[in-house]
Amino acid sequence: MKKIKQLIVAFALFAGAIAIPLTPLAVGAAPVDDIKGGVEAVGGEEGGGDAELTDGIQTLVNALLFIIGLLAVIMIIFGGFKYVTSGGDAGKLESAKNTILYAVVGLLVAILAFAIVSFVISTFAPKS
Repeated sequence: MKKIKQLIVAFALFAGAIAIPLTPLAVGAAPVDDIKGGVEAVGGEEGGGDAELTDGIQTLVNALLFIIGLLAVIMIIFGGFKYVTSGGDAGKLESAKNTILYAVVGLLVAILAFAIVSFVISTFAPKS
């Protein structure tokens, strides 16, 4: 059962890593240049946002990433402490491993979220 769970988690991570970059192709999204051209054609400016708003969003995301990173490091240390003090008890060992695993997965999700927000802001924010 444990091997199946690990296989499912590995497959989900792999599928997610492949699916995220291909999502615009799957939904038929127009390339960024086409979108910018359409906005300019109807009299708008390229960018689509206020510079202060994008700076605020970037600051908020950076702060949240820092907090999540700090919590992940604390949980990894806590999981390591639980692992060392488990005394060979299988239940405690499994709990410690899960704590470390979930902290690392949470950190990876936070990094991916940061990358997505940075990409969106750099693509659509006004250049100033």
